[in-house]
Amino acid sequence: MTYQYGDKQPEAVPGYSSADEDKDYGTITLPSDTKSVTVGATTQHEKANAVITIDDGTPEGKPVTNGVVAVSRGAETVVKVTVTPEDTTAKPNVYTVAFKVKRSDCSDE
Repeated sequence: MTYQYGDKQPEAVPGYSSADEDKDYGTITLPSDTKSVTVGATTQHEKANAVITIDDGTPEGKPVTNGVVAVSRGAETVVKVTVTPEDTTAKPNVYTVAFKVKRSDCSDE
């Protein structure tokens, strides 16, 4: 699982491992001028499926197009990547990461 913002190169989500199951990777803080972050998810098996959503309080979440997630200053946006294995009867894995945009580049919030 990767994330990318601005003109930066994609970075791995800290602590991510494809061997993990249902894991929360905490919060990644982004610079104050960040308007969007692109989340990338690939699967180990070609028949597996990864779906990226924003946690909006509903069970299915808000779908994300092309991995692009709008973020805003001072707010936390929780993103979920649900991977359904090629055996569709198996339980999907849900990976969660939150993004928070600093209020200003002079603060840690």
